[in-house]
Amino acid sequence: MITQYISKCFGLPRDTAEQLKIQYGCATPDALTEEERSLVITVRQNDVESSTEVQVGMVTLATYINRQFSEIFRMVSDRIGRLLNEGRNSSLQLTLSAGFVITGGVAKTRGIEKLAPFINGNGNPAAVKISVGLPRGVLVDPADHVRIDSPEHAVLVGMARTCSRDTKELQNFEKEDTNPTNWRGKFSQWWNDNFA
Repeated sequence: MITQYISKCFGLPRDTAEQLKIQYGCATPDALTEEERSLVITVRQNDVESSTEVQVGMVTLATYINRQFSEIFRMVSDRIGRLLNEGRNSSLQLTLSAGFVITGGVAKTRGIEKLAPFINGNGNPAAVKISVGLPRGVLVDPADHVRIDSPEHAVLVGMARTCSRDTKELQNFEKEDTNPTNWRGKFSQWWNDNFA
């Protein structure tokens, strides 16, 4: 959504817009330094017939990224508001009191934690906390101390841990082959070492 918007606003190919977002993106103009505020990036585009240059100001780029984050937070807040309205007569309780937890590559956007959306679940203006979700305690190779600790892996690790808990519950009902010499046993051992 963010990359597509940058592409559209600056007339850039999607892959160029993605690279621009990764390299120079900032979640809010407020997170830019004084020097960055005056910086203009020249993006060269080469196609079959010609070569053109597009000037991208850091403040403008940060403003466009901020608009898209605001739109994403608004959509989530609206959805929570609709669920609350639908559940008025039930025991459904949804709030944004804990704020938003951002995962994936977008969580690496500079200034993301300073960004404060201004709409909560009931449509009233409010500042909401932003946190970056990080996986914790997952070693891929204990001998080399290789860890999975990037926000891009947070959802995957969370799903794996949930699956692991569900699997353990199932194992109470079924006996599974955990012979450490076969592939299933080796996988089970790796799984238990990292997600149990």
